[in-house]
Amino acid sequence: TGMVIPVFFSILGWAMMGGSYAVTEGVTFRAMVLCGRFFTGLAAGWQAGIVPGYIAEISPSSLRGKLGSLFQILLTLGAMISYLLGALLDYWIVAWIFTVFSGLHIILLFTLKESPLRSRNVLKNVQSIFHSKSTLNETEKKQNCCKPQYLWRLILVAVIMTFQQITGVNAIGFYAGSILSSANVGTKSVSADTIASLCIGVVQFIATFCSIFVVDRFGRRILLFFGSLGLMLSMLAFTVFYGIVLEGLVYHTEIPTNSSSCDLIPAIKNEELGSRLSSLPIASIMVFFIFFSISWGPIPWVILGEIFPKEIRALGGGIGSASTWMSTIVITLIFPIVSIEIGETVPFLVFSVICFLLALFVIFFIPETKGLTLEESSSLKFNISTNVKEFFLLMKDCVKCRWIACKCQSNSNDTQLSVVNSAEESANSI
Repeated sequence: TGMVIPVFFSILGWAMMGGSYAVTEGVTFRAMVLCGRFFTGLAAGWQAGIVPGYIAEISPSSLRGKLGSLFQILLTLGAMISYLLGALLDYWIVAWIFTVFSGLHIILLFTLKESPLRSRNVLKNVQSIFHSKSTLNETEKKQNCCKPQYLWRLILVAVIMTFQQITGVNAIGFYAGSILSSANVGTKSVSADTIASLCIGVVQFIATFCSIFVVDRFGRRILLFFGSLGLMLSMLAFTVFYGIVLEGLVYHTEIPTNSSSCDLIPAIKNEELGSRLSSLPIASIMVFFIFFSISWGPIPWVILGEIFPKEIRALGGGIGSASTWMSTIVITLIFPIVSIEIGETVPFLVFSVICFLLALFVIFFIPETKGLTLEESSSLKFNISTNVKEFFLLMKDCVKCRWIACKCQSNSNDTQLSVVNSAEESANSI
């Protein structure tokens, strides 16, 4: 039921945006589009707080990372489909297509089974009724949230989901077209917005799909750590490009003696360097989304679904979802304003510093949940020193496994080579 209700809001929202095409009055048109966006956003936020918990409850511990990553994979698949449809069709046709998709979504949801944990809870409630034992009332449930073993989980997830957005992912994604346009990317037939949307959609989907093969092998913390460093390097590349190349574009205003008009004459500094770095924005965007899609894209949703005990899982999912979408709003509003006022160099430099701090945050504050059952993940205790020791042990094991794999590969190659040499010697002797 919790996943079905928001889909009705999704259908209503897409239908309003699709129907806005038939409205000629400007005020009514804008109202329908804005209301449609509101209802579709409400549906997305609602489901984002429920689906990760449901996936965690129905998944075995050995597959929870892979199945949890599917949530982000399907998000990127939906984004890629919307980018493609938006590039080929009018907005109102796309809206009606997604209205049909939402209707199919409701039908498919009724084929899902209730999670085993929820079924056990219902059975316990029924038994308590027959045994005259009252369940926790709402006041007691609220008091549970203030307990230290629950409170740190709520704060941790809120911070993780906020950090997911202040990596700069939405600043890059929403304004990638403008970024590439400023770098003279795009043609008359294909705009920079279209190029950016298609490239980001394809790269995100492929990279996120690849993440399901590594999230349960290397663990959550290793991927988050190296993902943070990769995001930092990408943001530093943007900082270098905007600081050296684009801000070197100086426009002089000269007043000709024979004319009263003003001409803007571009004076390009570091023209040779600018031509050499012309591909840097595209490469930086691609590298950024590759690292994001294997780390800070899917893994926060995995952690969101598995770190809460059943008493506060619903509340934790709601707080995590609200944190990520509120951060999205703030970054989306602030980034263009700051870029206009002080240029793009400072925001990208700030994002790079934040990504470095994320790497430290992973070391000190995020516990590892790889291979743990849902009960074990939800009973972890917060201890900074334990987190640090565990992280370096994970790094050591990761390097050791890599060294063993390389050594085995080398031994295998040596064995094959010796077999070939032996065969050649036998042939020569014959």
